[in-house]
Amino acid sequence: MRKAWMISASCLLAVALMAPMSSARSQSTEEAQRRVLLQLLNAHEFKVNRKAFDRIGPEVNRLLVNISGDPRQRPTVRVRATSALSVYPSDRTRRYLNGALFDPELKKNRFGLLQRREAMMSLAAAFKGDAVQTLVGFHEDDDPQIREGCARALGISGSARALPTLNAWLTNEPEIFVRQAIDEAIEKLREDTRR
Repeated sequence: MRKAWMISASCLLAVALMAPMSSARSQSTEEAQRRVLLQLLNAHEFKVNRKAFDRIGPEVNRLLVNISGDPRQRPTVRVRATSALSVYPSDRTRRYLNGALFDPELKKNRFGLLQRREAMMSLAAAFKGDAVQTLVGFHEDDDPQIREGCARALGISGSARALPTLNAWLTNEPEIFVRQAIDEAIEKLREDTRR
């Protein structure tokens, strides 16, 4: 009886000692994933590639959200992380991108403009027609760069649901570069519906 108790006590001790090790190992693995991901995002010729991201490990989606929202990261890295979210259509991605679009801090500077535009593109690429309702609200934004981003994102969505807004908007848009983006989006969506 005493021997059985000693064996089970030994097993419990082994489990107790292994728990911090597995926790440390998973934390270490996550840190390693973050390092590799940051190397990709800092690469001279960055390209969004889901297969390359997936090879890094299972936490990439969460890490991309964290890096994108981390003010300690370089703006270029944050924008690239936002762009990479386009290939991770998850609830986490949707919540983060929607939040970025309406974040008052991002409305204050040039970086915020780039981040919000990239969030529009990623939202459209990741969620297609489901992103249209959110995106069309930006066609009346005060900033013409945001309006242009909205038009391009609606084109990326591939959804014919964006056509009524784009058609009505085209004749009322004062900026020529935004009108050009609207026109290109309309043409792309018409081509997509013909296929």
